[in-house]
Amino acid sequence: GGRRRVALGTGGPVLAVEGTIEILPAFDVGESAIVAAMSDDGRFLAIVRENDNGRLEIWRKDLTQPENSPRELILPEEVSSYRPSGLAISRNGQVVAWQSGVKVVAFRINTGEFHVVETGRVDRPALSPDGNLMAVPTYPKPQLWDISGEKADLRKEISANGPVFNVRFSRHGEYLALANWNNYVLVLDSETGNLIYRFRGHSGSVLALDFSPDDRWLASGGSDGTVRLWALDPEDPGLRLTLSGHDTDVMSVAFSQDGRAIASLSPEGDARIWTRADDSDVQRDFEYWTYRAEAYESKQLWDSALADWTAAIRCAPDVVVLRTTRPVLFETAAVR
Repeated sequence: GGRRRVALGTGGPVLAVEGTIEILPAFDVGESAIVAAMSDDGRFLAIVRENDNGRLEIWRKDLTQPENSPRELILPEEVSSYRPSGLAISRNGQVVAWQSGVKVVAFRINTGEFHVVETGRVDRPALSPDGNLMAVPTYPKPQLWDISGEKADLRKEISANGPVFNVRFSRHGEYLALANWNNYVLVLDSETGNLIYRFRGHSGSVLALDFSPDDRWLASGGSDGTVRLWALDPEDPGLRLTLSGHDTDVMSVAFSQDGRAIASLSPEGDARIWTRADDSDVQRDFEYWTYRAEAYESKQLWDSALADWTAAIRCAPDVVVLRTTRPVLFETAAVR
């Protein structure tokens, strides 16, 4: 069918949808959900909430098995005092990490093992697909940690030509990308932290990153309102395409799992889906459609709303999980 809107309850989110929509069972987390994150393939959803006793819990749900209840874990006392302000979950669903003040916590769900590292000023961390490496956008130098052993090992402090807002591992774990406030996109070897590519094209700070599923392309979003597509071709690396249309910062970008569409999101509620035909050249024929809405007050969209066209939307007292059969813009506004 064509585009339509679906309302989920009075005062809940409104979606502009092309195709069909599937609403998976909601998480009844009361009023105490703090942060949510989704793995980059849209399979695993993690939620950190505060229980009735004031202890932090992690809920993890495999979205490929909607009939199964989420796994609930009460965090050890040593960890539960670190209230999260940003969350990440590894692609294999085994490790979650979050920042809390100047510290970062990495928690291995199956074993209960955890690391707490003090990093200084920090934004949300990123995890490698296997959960063994953690990148932290600390200031002045981002850090690469090995968290596979009994103790967290600081593998490298990275010279990044200025503050870094965002970090992202590639889908197969080979690369680590950094979004630089001084207009650079840096691509590193994820094992060594050594620089492979330095790209510059944005006219403002780089804020968002995502790798294509085959790791041949990197999309970046910036404060200049553009999405830029970079080729990770050893023979001819560099900028291939600039997608313009946003009026303000592009805070999140994401590839679809077939690599033929890119979603981009601005904080005031402007999101775009950029698509191309199956037989078109990646350097042209991108089209977009857009839907403008009031930004949802919980601010829990971010990357979670863009993983494999699946969204986890905080809709008190639930976290509602939505999945569509075609690229879709997840946005929210008050239901009238």
